[in-house]
Amino acid sequence: MKSFRDFITAKSVRKQYLFLAILLAVVILTYTWLTGIWVGQTGQERINAIENRYGAADLNHQLRRAIVDADNALDIFLLSPTTASRNTFLDQIEQADKTVAALLATQWATESNILPSLHSLRPILNNIQVAGKQIMEVRQTADLMYPAMRLANGEMLIANRDIMTESESVVRLFTSKKPNSLKVHEQEIFQLTRDARELWLRVISSYRLFLVNRTGTLFESAFQTQIDDIELLYDEYQKTMSRLVKYNAKYELELEIAFAIEQMQRLSLVWHRGFREVVEINKAGQWRGDIPLVVDVVNPLFNEFYEKLNLIDDALRQAANMALVEQTQTSRTFIKSLWGMALFVMLISILGLFVLEINFIRPIAKVARSLKAEAKGQEVSELPDVKAIEIRDLTDAFVELRQQVHTRQLALEHIAMHDSLTSLPNRALMMDRLNQSISSAQRRKRTLALLMLDLDRFKEINDTLGHQTGDALLQQVAARLRNVLRDSDTVARLGGDEFAILLPNVNDTNALRIATAINEQLEKVYEVYEHSLYVGVSIGVAVFPVHGETADTLLQHADVAMYVAKRSNSNINLYDVK
Repeated sequence: MKSFRDFITAKSVRKQYLFLAILLAVVILTYTWLTGIWVGQTGQERINAIENRYGAADLNHQLRRAIVDADNALDIFLLSPTTASRNTFLDQIEQADKTVAALLATQWATESNILPSLHSLRPILNNIQVAGKQIMEVRQTADLMYPAMRLANGEMLIANRDIMTESESVVRLFTSKKPNSLKVHEQEIFQLTRDARELWLRVISSYRLFLVNRTGTLFESAFQTQIDDIELLYDEYQKTMSRLVKYNAKYELELEIAFAIEQMQRLSLVWHRGFREVVEINKAGQWRGDIPLVVDVVNPLFNEFYEKLNLIDDALRQAANMALVEQTQTSRTFIKSLWGMALFVMLISILGLFVLEINFIRPIAKVARSLKAEAKGQEVSELPDVKAIEIRDLTDAFVELRQQVHTRQLALEHIAMHDSLTSLPNRALMMDRLNQSISSAQRRKRTLALLMLDLDRFKEINDTLGHQTGDALLQQVAARLRNVLRDSDTVARLGGDEFAILLPNVNDTNALRIATAINEQLEKVYEVYEHSLYVGVSIGVAVFPVHGETADTLLQHADVAMYVAKRSNSNINLYDVK
């Protein structure tokens, strides 16, 4: 037979505790068999009472769960009306009604003093069902749910569509003519029409954002700010249209252009009148038709039902307390016998703790110290060398985990410094490399160039063909930029359709040559999801140290040059220090 020391230093802690568990189980089973006879004889009546109470409690739990599910289903229906949520609400109300009937039939209910409260549950359920159907009817009828949507989808939508059509027709007429053939006032009318069209697009975009916010009730504090923004943009649009109307009266314009200008102004007044009506509906608190039913009818009914359920819970707790008092006397006798069992278990626990300290606690503490040292970047002390299989597996897992943490840390650093869509460096990595390049250029008395790129017509592609097409286009743009540049160059995506390129050891002449090559590559056709797409690019160039000696200054000046290139339609522009 093994000695005691051999037992406590066995290779498997599991085997040690299996032996102790078997010993403890034999004693406890014997004790349970002897005391079970006595408990069975004295507790059968109490068990029957408990079973009745538990049956009622289970039904009450089912009832609470059914009414909560019905409440949640109705909330889900209000958020997104579907047949599934409607059926769930009706099914749960029906299930709750059946559960109330079953609860009324229990022996506990017939002997309880809250029987009248139980009888009042079914009428409340019927009222909840009727009110829920009314809410569902309102929620599925657009005119009842959102009275303002009739205006938005009616004359306002038609006015917006016609304004866009008329403005596009004027722009199309002017663009069909040769630029040199346009008179001065025609050029001004052409530019004003484009400005008016751009302002109107911004009015509609702000209005759509207002509708999304109001329909979803996302940010109520932003409603008035959004309304003010729409009004401000609309005033700017009207000012531009007033200038167009004056030109229309002053010069003899083509009939189609004159008619389009008159229509653009007239239709904008129609749209604005509808918008003011939408605002008045919002301020009057009539935006949604289901809120009064929810607040004034359904919520009070659910609250009343929950109060009844709480009464049932209180009654069940009172019954349990009474049973507990009856059980106290029996328990006192039983507790005395437990003291003997507790002393035995205590001795076994002390023995187990002694074994645990030697084979588990001390090695685990050493592994824990090693984990803390690893977390702080300190040198890891020697891992424990013990015979226990479990501790050896733990130390092996620690070594493996340390390797995996190092690998994942490198991966996270890459994710933090790169754009997830194009895998290009992001703004943070670009700024870091730009600062490093500036420091190197200062030491070596060299120059470097920073290019800022912004895609033209990308927004129209993104809005027309969707974000998926826009993302695929950005990935192709990133690939072309990588192919046209040197390995020592850095191309980064700063956000949206904006890119930046760092060219070390390059002067302004070479930078413009590279910018021209980039422009030629990016203007070629893109094949994206069976679409042949064309985008332009505006490139701003800033050179160190002529245009700035810090990263922020170079970035700002390159951005200014890009803005000038975009406004002048010159594609490429070198920053002018004057």
